[in-house]
Amino acid sequence: MIYRGVQYSLVQAISPQGWRWSFEYKGRQRSGQKADREDAFLQMKRSIDQAIRRYNATKKEPSSAASVIVEGNLPAGRGSA
Repeated sequence: MIYRGVQYSLVQAISPQGWRWSFEYKGRQRSGQKADREDAFLQMKRSIDQAIRRYNATKKEPSSAASVIVEGNLPAGRGSA
């Protein structure tokens, strides 16, 4: 099955009883287990969301050149007082 573009598995465990989930995102595998199917599904979705957020956060590194503002390029009335 697929959630947010990530293929995952959710299977019923035999011993100990419960539900197991797992997925791989950008080379990292994650897995978990819960007694209830709905709880396992919700935990798996949260884990996928977190993995995507963490990956995107590491991709977005601020550029020091983009934060530099030259006073001569500011619109009129927005210079230093």
